[in-house]
Amino acid sequence: MLQQGSEGFTVDFEPIEKKKSPLTPDEVLLLKLRGALERTGETGPHHVDLEAAEGRRLGAALERLEGLQTWPPDVLTMSQGIRERLSAVE
Repeated sequence: MLQQGSEGFTVDFEPIEKKKSPLTPDEVLLLKLRGALERTGETGPHHVDLEAAEGRRLGAALERLEGLQTWPPDVLTMSQGIRERLSAVE
């Protein structure tokens, strides 16, 4: 699903869209995030309605990613800020 291009990475959602069996909770979360990803050219904040379990899973995934390599300080600050906001999802 994740493909590297000349200007960064793209996500191909087609496999999820064509899936015949019920979507997994993580696939549902990816489709919710898709809406925010598609609005990246717009200015202002991007809102995604998450359930508490989705917020916890996403926060845990970000925490794991933070530990995979040394990230620039601004990337870590952004990730930690997102995790802080996710911890408030109820």
